[in-house]
Amino acid sequence: MLVFTRQIGQTVCIGEDVRMTVSDKRGDRVTIGILAPAPTAIRCGGATVLPKILDSGERVYALTLHSGDDFEIGAARVRVNFKPTRLTALTPRRIPVRVAIDAPEHIVVHREE
Repeated sequence: MLVFTRQIGQTVCIGEDVRMTVSDKRGDRVTIGILAPAPTAIRCGGATVLPKILDSGERVYALTLHSGDDFEIGAARVRVNFKPTRLTALTPRRIPVRVAIDAPEHIVVHREE
């Protein structure tokens, strides 16, 4: 299992063609955006997540999660953890999100710089 700390806008790559980005964090929820090819199955809470298909043919998935929630991207299991915050106009949204990824050995997982 690999654990990454990501800020809003930062990405983790799973395999050769799946990119997972921390899109937003507000209060007790975080939004994760996933860019994945057609045969990739994404499941959250036992249900398959349906993608939005862009004009370019790419598939984009958006998940809104609470701290401690997990989901699956193909054979990889992903869990997010973060400290919930009370968001005000003066509060920066720079509180990091921890992303733990449990993937089989043959799947390369790395952070995108």
